[in-house]
Amino acid sequence: DMKQEDLWTDVSHGYDKTVPKALGKWQREMVDQMGISEHSEGVLKIIDSCGGTGKLSEVMIEEARKSKQYKQTGELPVDITVLDFSSGMIEAGQRKPQNSQIPHENLKWVVGSACELPFTSQSFNIYAVSMGLRFVPNLEKAVQEAYRVLQPGGKFVSLDSCRPTNCCSRIFNHYFIIPIMRCCLWMKGNKKIAKEVTETSKKALSAEDFNKMLIRNGFEFKYHLLRAGGGTAITVATKP
Repeated sequence: DMKQEDLWTDVSHGYDKTVPKALGKWQREMVDQMGISEHSEGVLKIIDSCGGTGKLSEVMIEEARKSKQYKQTGELPVDITVLDFSSGMIEAGQRKPQNSQIPHENLKWVVGSACELPFTSQSFNIYAVSMGLRFVPNLEKAVQEAYRVLQPGGKFVSLDSCRPTNCCSRIFNHYFIIPIMRCCLWMKGNKKIAKEVTETSKKALSAEDFNKMLIRNGFEFKYHLLRAGGGTAITVATKP
């Protein structure tokens, strides 16, 4: 979708400055579910799908620095591929200063679609995606592709909006969480993204329906953590 790609390319230069602090907190909690710091042997191959400028990868690198392997050898136990359909977002990530949290030697940057991943089957140990599946044109296809590229025993970890099922939570999310999120983005000068985020939040699946989709496509659903009044979910599943 060229319209979508143009939108994200337009905002790519100042994108990192517009990210709400709450998202960074949830991303850290999301990364905690991956077990990166406990990994003690070999290298975890991770795809940061819909990864934009690599914000989630920064958190994963930070977590990898806590690992026993890194402390003993100085080598990070992760090999991360950041994939995004927007060449502008990828280029913005590659231009980050070398003193940022991302050591570039541990990252690969790839322009590509989450619905048609340009990787061979069973290429990764972890499929991670933060606030990205909401923007894909075909969610089910993206889930199928995630399953395909994961190795058996691999882990799927996502962070995204979901539709609350509880009536009070729906009201709280619709009249409080979404407007605040939109207002924060507007105040940071990102009006285009504010509109897009609002629209995709309204169309989100419930956490239960997304879990059913994962199971339908071969995953074993493990658990989800609901945040923001039930309007955001961290979801964990594995490939048998």
